[in-house]
Amino acid sequence: MNKKQTEALETIQNFILWYTSNEQEREKMQSSAADYVRQDHVLTENEHQYEIGQEVMWSGGWGTRAPKPAKIIDKGEKNGQAVYDLDNGHWAYEYQLQEI
Repeated sequence: MNKKQTEALETIQNFILWYTSNEQEREKMQSSAADYVRQDHVLTENEHQYEIGQEVMWSGGWGTRAPKPAKIIDKGEKNGQAVYDLDNGHWAYEYQLQEI
């Protein structure tokens, strides 16, 4: 992993440790995060696949939960990755979204 990927993985893993208490769920999420980073999904600044107003399917839990419909209300960047604010009160990394 390059430096940017390592930093992204550390950030995601710290978030997982902070917000999960179930060890089995935590391990699954950390494995998914590592796979995601290894696939080199860390994006360059201002690179977004989806647009504001677009309907998408959103999977919570770093993409491990069942998809639910949502609408993008804003977009930005966090830790070098594209992120989106959704109308369901959540935000998501791009890999958690699927086009409808």
